[in-house]
Amino acid sequence: MFVQIRRPIRFVRRKALLLYEKVITFVYGPSEILDLLSSRRVIVHGCVLGGETYRVVEVVNGQLFTDGRRNISVISRRRLVPFVSWQHDAGQDLKTDENFLLSGRLRLSRRPERIQGTVVSLLCGESGNYNYFHWLFEVLPRLHLLNRLGIDLQSVIYLVPDCSCPFQVDTLNALGIGPERRLTSQKHGYICADLMVAISHPVLRNWDMPDWMLHFVRQSLLPLASKAVPGQFIYISRRDSANSRRLINEEDFCRQLNLCGFHCVVLSELSFADQVTLFSGARMIVGVHGAGLTNLVFASPGTVVYELYLQAYNPPMFANIARWLKLDYHGIACEPTDLDASPQLANLRISACQVEMILAHATEIGCRGEDVNRQPVDGKDSFPSES
Repeated sequence: MFVQIRRPIRFVRRKALLLYEKVITFVYGPSEILDLLSSRRVIVHGCVLGGETYRVVEVVNGQLFTDGRRNISVISRRRLVPFVSWQHDAGQDLKTDENFLLSGRLRLSRRPERIQGTVVSLLCGESGNYNYFHWLFEVLPRLHLLNRLGIDLQSVIYLVPDCSCPFQVDTLNALGIGPERRLTSQKHGYICADLMVAISHPVLRNWDMPDWMLHFVRQSLLPLASKAVPGQFIYISRRDSANSRRLINEEDFCRQLNLCGFHCVVLSELSFADQVTLFSGARMIVGVHGAGLTNLVFASPGTVVYELYLQAYNPPMFANIARWLKLDYHGIACEPTDLDASPQLANLRISACQVEMILAHATEIGCRGEDVNRQPVDGKDSFPSES
C-alpha cells in the first residue's frame, strides 16, 4: 500500500520540479542573443594578441550560469551575451545560437545568487576544473588580457572553475588572488553581480599556444622557483594515474635510468613551487605524455626532453612548448598494451632499443654533469611575448 502511495508522490514531485525549472528558466534565462550595438548595459573591449582578437565584456547587473562542464552563459536582461558565452559538445565548440539554455537543452533550477561588486569570470569549462595543462594555459592567461586593457582589478572577485587542487591554490596565491577574492563555480554556478566581466575563450590552434600565453605563464610563475639543483636528470612517472597512459614496464625502465643518474619523480607528491624548481634546473627530462609535462614551460633553453606517447594519440602541445623555448625535444612512439582501450587512455610499453637510445643520449651529454651549452634560467628571457 505504501509503495502504491509513494509512486504517485514521486511522479507529482518530478512534475512540480519540471514546472518550477521551466518557470525559472522563462523568467531568468536567455530568450535571444544580445545585440551588442544596441545595448547600453554592455561594454565590449577588443584585445589583439598573436593575430587573434580576444574580447573582454563588462555587463552591468550581469548574470553567469554554468553547468561546470560544457556550458557558460553570460546573460544581460534575458539576452545571451555573444563572444563570452561558451558551449561545447562532442569535442567541438558550438556557435552562440546553439547555447544550451537558449536551445532548451539545459534549464535553470534556481534564481541567481546575488554578488555585490565586480566579478571576473575565469571559467573555461570542464577542462579547467582539475586539469593542470588547461588551468595554466586556458584559465590563468585571461588575467593578462585584463591587464593589457588596464582594467582595475584591485577589488574584484574572481569566479574560478575550482580550487580543490594544490596547484590551483598555489598559482592563484602567487598571482595575488587570495581565498577572500575567489568564488568557485562548483558552489556558485549561477550568480548575478553588480558588474560581470567575462573573457572570450583562449585560442589554441593545433595545441600551439601563442607566444604571449607562454610568456605570461613563464614570467608570472617562474619566480616561485627556489634555487634549483643544476643539471638534474629526471623521469616523470605516471604511476599515480589510476588507469590511463601508464608505462607498463616502468619499474625496469626506472632501474636502468637510476644507473645513469636519473631521479624518478611523481609530480603529485611535489608542491607547485617544487615542480617549477625541478624543471627549471633539469638537464634532461623523460616522461610519458601527460599534464605533468606542462612544466616544460619552466625549463631552461637547451634542456633535453624525451616525450613517450602512442602514435594514435599524440597532441603536439609539448613539442610546441619545446620549440618556443628552444628545448632539445625528441618524441618516441611506444607500443600500446591495451589494443581495445581508447588511444587517449591506453597504457604503453617502451622497447629495449628505445631505452638504449635514451640512455645513450644521457651518457653522451654527461649523466652527472652540466652541459656548458645550456642556458640557465636567469629571469631575463628573450622569447617573444606579443607576436
